[in-house]
Amino acid sequence: MSGALPIEHEVLLQHTEWVRALARSLVSDPNMADDLAQEACVVALERPPEARGNLRSWLATVLRSLIRQERRGAARRVRRERAVARAESAPALEVVERASTHRMLVEALMDLDEPFRMTLLLRYFEGLAPREIAERLDVPLDTVRSRLRRGLGRMRERLDRTESGGQRGAWMALLAPLVETTHAGPAPASALL
Repeated sequence: MSGALPIEHEVLLQHTEWVRALARSLVSDPNMADDLAQEACVVALERPPEARGNLRSWLATVLRSLIRQERRGAARRVRRERAVARAESAPALEVVERASTHRMLVEALMDLDEPFRMTLLLRYFEGLAPREIAERLDVPLDTVRSRLRRGLGRMRERLDRTESGGQRGAWMALLAPLVETTHAGPAPASALL
């Protein structure tokens, strides 16, 4: 403690009801007001004022300072909680968005006529190379390439008509999170377009 003289307990007790009433007038939550009034009394006992003057005025200053600290702390707490809530909800939203995009692609693919649908399924869902598809379907390699090109063209046309108001850039942007830069195994569904 510095050169401050301690406040006698009896003197502080004489002011506690006044401090409590002031706290209740400054803070809407009565429980918080009681806590702040008690904290002001603790401050008065642990760090009494340097100069003996108007004790009520000094206690009012301490109480207002404690209220400001509490409000700043509450504001920081709210910001942290919002940030955590956003961080927690973001992965869930991303999963839902990816699943929705997958569904959009699968619906467009499944609406294709044969032989385009089977050719694209073998290429992008089974991961077969065009040569393997040609062998499996017993058709020339150029036929497989043509079916892939024409099938993808028809899917693009369908998506242009039905997704994002016919603006290709809008529905193509939905595919960006699905694009894998490297992969081993089946071609990703996002490679369809």
